This record gives sequence, structure tokens and C-alpha cells, in this order.
Amino acid sequence: DPSCSITVGGNWTRGQNALFIHGNGTVLFNAAGGSVTIDPRSSAFGNITFNGGATFMLDRDEIYTDLNFTIASGTVQPVVNNYELYIKGNYTNSGGNYDNTINGTVLFNGTNDQLITNAHFWHVIIDGSGNKSTSGTTVIDGNLTVVNSNFVCGNPVDMNNYVTIETTGGFNDGDFTHTFSGYRWIG
Repeated sequence: DPSCSITVGGNWTRGQNALFIHGNGTVLFNAAGGSVTIDPRSSAFGNITFNGGATFMLDRDEIYTDLNFTIASGTVQPVVNNYELYIKGNYTNSGGNYDNTINGTVLFNGTNDQLITNAHFWHVIIDGSGNKSTSGTTVIDGNLTVVNSNFVCGNPVDMNNYVTIETTGGFNDGDFTHTFSGYRWIG
């Protein structure tokens, strides 16, 4: 049932031989405090929401979200160096913190338009199809790579390292003034 949700107040570890099929539902992590470990192995989440005072530790080198990734409160912290977080829906941070101190990449690879709201990431790859638009504060401390799709700036964007716009991608500055303090802009 797509309207189903699972509420998790602690750790999430998918067993080695287990299978999790999200059914387009939502997994809500709502621990009030402490540290929570999330290890889905290769299973994708549908919608994933973080709404609690905990530090939610993403403990896998690849995390897949087939729908929306939402941080309402708490801290989401990848803990594996060079991680990849795949998001096919919208990204919204409405009051929490995405800890980007670990070197890793967030990939927006949906086949429809995606909205990226209040983001502060290390590396970002724009792929898939449709427009990938920003809203609110957007900071990219590592590299920004636009492979496919159009990166549409709905607000000023801080880009602090390399920017690469492939011939199959586009960059729409939205008539804003952006900060580029990187080393190289290609595209």
C-alpha cells in the first residue's frame, strides 16, 4: 500500500538474506536522541523521513531512495567515506542537519523534475532526466557535475570546488548571483 508507513525509533539493519521492498511507502526514523544506525544493504527506500533529535548514521557505501528524502529534525550523518546517496525524488531539509563532513556524493538521478531544498553537500551529481531545481540555501563544498538533466538555480548557490557541465546537461543560473570559489569550471 503506497500510503503505508513504517515508524522506526531505533536502528535499521536489513539482514544479509532478507529482502525489503518499499512499495512506495515511507520509512520514518523518529528517535528522540542518541545515535541510530541505518544499514539497508542494497534495498532502496521509497520515501525516507528523519524527524527526531537523534544522529541518524547512514552506514552503507550506497544508499538508495526511490522517492523523497526529508530531514525534518535531527542530524543525518553518512559514516562511510566515499559514500553515494541516490535520490530519485525531492530532497527537503526543513529543520535538521545533513552532516557533509564525510567525503561522499549525493546523486539526483530521477526521471522526473526534482526539487532540492536547503542542501549542504560535499559532491553532487545531477543525472537522470527532467529539471533538478534548488530552493532555499544551497551549498556544494565538493564538486558539482551535471551529466544529464538541467540544474536550475532557484536561489543563489555556493559552489566551492570543480564544476563540470557535460554536453548532455544544462546549467540555468535563474538570474541569481552565485559564489564560485573552486578551481575549475568546465562546460
